[in-house]
Amino acid sequence: MMDAERTGYAAYVGLKILLRLGAMVALAIAIVIALLALLVPIGVVGGVAFLTARAIGLAWNVFTIAATVVAGGVTLVAILYILLLMTVPLTVFFPAYSIYFFASRYPALNKALHPEASQ
Repeated sequence: MMDAERTGYAAYVGLKILLRLGAMVALAIAIVIALLALLVPIGVVGGVAFLTARAIGLAWNVFTIAATVVAGGVTLVAILYILLLMTVPLTVFFPAYSIYFFASRYPALNKALHPEASQ
């Protein structure tokens, strides 16, 4: 199949590389913006919690250290969840792009992708 359409497959590979590079740059910019948007409120809440604990005279002991570690772990998991959720469109797009490219060249896949409407 590739011998008959060398330019089509070369264009597919080249476009896939360019799309991947562009998507990674856009995703990196979006992740930096999201991190800044998440870390500023988290820092404010942490600072207020620290100053409040200091004002009421809490000292570092087993309980406060454990509570801080748990709060940090929950915050880290929440941030990772949000950042991974941002990658979902790219995770779906690139396999779909390949499937639609090959569907026009493979009749069985095209038929599965575009079933005829039953009446």
